Amino acid sequence: MISTLIYLTIMLVTGFMIGGFIAKSPATWITCLIIIAILSIIGIFIRYYRDRSSFRSTALSQFNKFSRKMIKIMSDPNKFANFSSFEIVCSIVNLLDASQKLSEEDFDNVYLLYRLFQRTDKQLRMDYDTYLLFCDDIIAHFDLLAPYHLFCGNDELNFAVLVEDEKKTYREKAKQLLYMGKLFQSEWMILHKEFKSAFYDT
Repeated sequence: MISTLIYLTIMLVTGFMIGGFIAKSPATWITCLIIIAILSIIGIFIRYYRDRSSFRSTALSQFNKFSRKMIKIMSDPNKFANFSSFEIVCSIVNLLDASQKLSEEDFDNVYLLYRLFQRTDKQLRMDYDTYLLFCDDIIAHFDLLAPYHLFCGNDELNFAVLVEDEKKTYREKAKQLLYMGKLFQSEWMILHKEFKSAFYDT
């Protein structure tokens, strides 16, 4: 409604501006031009905040849906729920922390992996134990590219720094494969399996 009124007002002012130009009244059409610019900026801000509100509403809805599924499988080991890979990634990767704590190169690599998971919407049926194993699998992919404890959203995992030196060789190989465009290809999956076995399958 507000956007429509702004649009109509802009059209009306444009008419005055054209009239002022035809009547050779610079003051009139320059004033109208300034008004149009101001109204356009107001319209952009209204659209921006409306879109942000819509995004927050969608994000909250998705979070509530995810929470209900987590409560379901955690309350009963015999219950199952469907999760997408990206749903799980959103719950275990904190991009804000990544942007603040990682180097620019490491953040770019993590974000690339994040975006790849974002493209997968296949739903997988899991119980709680399967969910935890799947989390470890995904975390190992991210940890291959950068220290996961820095962007997991949980400061209590700082003890993981104790094994960081042991992971450097794996990460060097992972970055080479990433830059060669072999992410998720056979060489990457072999490295991921070795890395996961060394640090996660305990």
